[in-house]
Amino acid sequence: KIESQPALENIHEIVRAADAIMIARGDLGTAIPFHQVPVWQERIANICRELGKPCLVSTHFLESMTMYPTPTRAEVTDISEAVSQRADALILTSETASGKYPFKSLAIMHAVAKRMEEHLNTKNTPCALPPLHPDRKASNVTYLAENIASAAAILANQRKAKAILVFTQKGLMANLVSRCRPAAPIFAFTAAPAIRNKLSLLYGVRPFKIRFLDKPEDTVQIAFED
Repeated sequence: KIESQPALENIHEIVRAADAIMIARGDLGTAIPFHQVPVWQERIANICRELGKPCLVSTHFLESMTMYPTPTRAEVTDISEAVSQRADALILTSETASGKYPFKSLAIMHAVAKRMEEHLNTKNTPCALPPLHPDRKASNVTYLAENIASAAAILANQRKAKAILVFTQKGLMANLVSRCRPAAPIFAFTAAPAIRNKLSLLYGVRPFKIRFLDKPEDTVQIAFED
């Protein structure tokens, strides 16, 4: 949870060590000048993407809907900006915890985010792919996986693919493909319920639990049938 000046000063080390990062904009806005919060939000989102860690943005997205049934135009723009930064997830807090319109708040956030994603995916220039992990100590398997994920995202964008199918035991390949932010949804298939739950946080990933068989062809067939 990034909410203080020391956290910002050590952001790269924190992101490398963490499983996921949440940008707590409410607390962060009291620790640094308020006009710096949008800059740090975008910077942290980019760092998380480069290092392959989920980035969650929290607080004040639809604060007015704790009392009123419709959002302000500024709040809608705030959601759109977080989506355009390709954050993995947006979090409602008081809107659903104590607000008068929790379900409507969720529906509005979903509608705005979905519309913004559709707009981003129809632009002529796809989201720029991040550089490959600079750690030269990474195993050859990891380096190969990164290149496969990058190639899959580029090819899917060029061919306007309807979806990308990923079969993963531990979630690594799904994470690497998501990191490239392809326009097509990523259907990730795994045998582990815990991995399926973790994959739900990743950008563009729709996880499914299936049985992995001895023959890869049979596993792919099960995925299509289910």
